[in-house]
Amino acid sequence: MTARERSASEDRLANRERRAVRRIVGTLVLVAAGIAAFAAAAPWLRATIGVPMAGAVGVAFVILLIGYSEYFQVSQYRQLDEVQKTSQTFAVRWGASAGQVAFLILMFLPPAQDLATTVVSSFAAHGPAGSELRTSILVAMFLSFAALLVLQALATMVFGVIWWKRQS
Repeated sequence: MTARERSASEDRLANRERRAVRRIVGTLVLVAAGIAAFAAAAPWLRATIGVPMAGAVGVAFVILLIGYSEYFQVSQYRQLDEVQKTSQTFAVRWGASAGQVAFLILMFLPPAQDLATTVVSSFAAHGPAGSELRTSILVAMFLSFAALLVLQALATMVFGVIWWKRQS
């Protein structure tokens, strides 16, 4: 391979990496803008269509975000080579389980229990009068689900790094 061919190959690789970074940044900007727009419109939605329907719109928005993230994930996965796909398979296989175990262990530790209780209580205190118990339960379920997903994502990232470290 000549120096000119090597340079052209490196340029194509650099351009592909730049496009990938632009796609990721663009996706993050779209998601952040969508979340900000929904957060800004939430009071107006509650006043206009009522709390139950605003909640339904919120659920639909979350489903839209989850669907878009799945689409983005699949499109990124298709662009990986064999070695990168193997790394992702290893990371996803072990990261999800490790995140679940980490969540269970954290929920048995008193400091994590105190933090969860404080967060849920503060959210429930701002709910409508007479609905503190229902609000507490809903907030606890949603925050638990979110915490589980965050721990799974972190564990998946860690297992991806572990795979690459083992290969080098």
